[in-house]
Amino acid sequence: RLGFDWQVNHRTVIRGGYGITDDMQGLGYGSRMTQNAPFLASFAGTGGAPTATSGGTPLSAGFGYASAVSKGNASLFTPDSGASFNVWSPQLRPAMVQQFNLTAQYLINDQTSISVGYVGQIGQHLPSFLGLNQYTNFIPKLSAGGTCPDGSGPGINGGCAHVVDPYDTLEGPGCNNLVGVGSEVIENYNALQVVVQHQQSNGLEYQINYTYSKSMDDGEGGFGMDGTSGADSCGSFPQNGYDLMGDYGPSSGDARHVVSATAVYQLPFGHERKYGANMPRWEDEIAGGWELSGDAMLNTGYPITIQSNPDSKINAFQMDCGVERANQYIPLKISHQSTNNWFGTDPSATPCRKAGVTTNALGAPCAYGQPGGPTLADQFGSDHVGTERAPGFKQIDLSLFKAFRTVGDQDVKLRFDAFNVFNFASYAMPNQNISSSSFGLIHNTLSPPRQLQLSAVYDF
Repeated sequence: RLGFDWQVNHRTVIRGGYGITDDMQGLGYGSRMTQNAPFLASFAGTGGAPTATSGGTPLSAGFGYASAVSKGNASLFTPDSGASFNVWSPQLRPAMVQQFNLTAQYLINDQTSISVGYVGQIGQHLPSFLGLNQYTNFIPKLSAGGTCPDGSGPGINGGCAHVVDPYDTLEGPGCNNLVGVGSEVIENYNALQVVVQHQQSNGLEYQINYTYSKSMDDGEGGFGMDGTSGADSCGSFPQNGYDLMGDYGPSSGDARHVVSATAVYQLPFGHERKYGANMPRWEDEIAGGWELSGDAMLNTGYPITIQSNPDSKINAFQMDCGVERANQYIPLKISHQSTNNWFGTDPSATPCRKAGVTTNALGAPCAYGQPGGPTLADQFGSDHVGTERAPGFKQIDLSLFKAFRTVGDQDVKLRFDAFNVFNFASYAMPNQNISSSSFGLIHNTLSPPRQLQLSAVYDF
């Protein structure tokens, strides 16, 4: 790490820094190669339920041993349908993150300062999951009696899957997954950060923070944000494990504008305050010892990636999540936005639900449509990551304190808190699946309802 600060004059200071951090993230124990056979195996069995005339056939502990013995040969390595195998890239490298900043701070007066700075970050070799056994090209569809380019007959799904399957011998009787852990994801973050800070004077202190930023990456890794925030809840795996840049776009936590603020104000009445410092005890118990504080949290919405029900057969993890990327034909025009129609009521917001069709049920060009289909099978959707935005978030909390003096400097402080005092409704992400009849509908909130709390604290 390197850093410097330069006091230009008695009111201005410029600071800067640069650092490199490396880290080897494991992505959870579930991706370890010890999860593969023969180190790990699971067996299932069902006993016979008892009836009025029979005691049934309960399973004993010996069942597991018998199953293990029967699997303890070459058949253990015969893949079953839907199995997953874990591998780690031999070129796996620790993540390298570079961070840098340059900030100027100006003293407005003896108690108040403002800082304006640039903050940046670049991440390379970040770990991620990859679906290595997905198909690398279209599956040629064959008519009855047809042959594949390699001279063999049709395989999975009536096509020549083995021609475009990187690990065809792993297929067995079904589409099995090969989960790879690699270190190829990149990310970058650039931000303007402004901080106004007022140190305690005349009973008032506050700090206001504003960030204007942009965060981009081509993979969420294993710990991406969940769907309630506005992020793609199926984002641990890229759409195409062989084209990570196809997933390059706004990070799931990319809120373009963020504001946070805190403030505390001691009313200037009563004991040791500006007014009424010598007032009688009974008056001080009424007028003195009052304090008000609050905080605010506001940010614009997180990215939304438009999805559809899967219609492609590419053996990719995004399909296992039950969704795939939609096609985008034209930019979405949002008008008359509401919680019932977050993407608006413009004709372009009505999706095309048939593959390859670009005109919707209203007879208008649609912004988003269904990929894949009988003649377009095994294509990825053309929609980019984060083309739309979820609703923003806002919450303001207030607290009121009243101190009652007891002995010396000791006091009893009553505290009244109001969380989300204005009862703002900050909405969760809308339905982002064009195949759903509730596409664009918001049916949940992220913010809690107004909550009131009363407490007492004795200071001594």
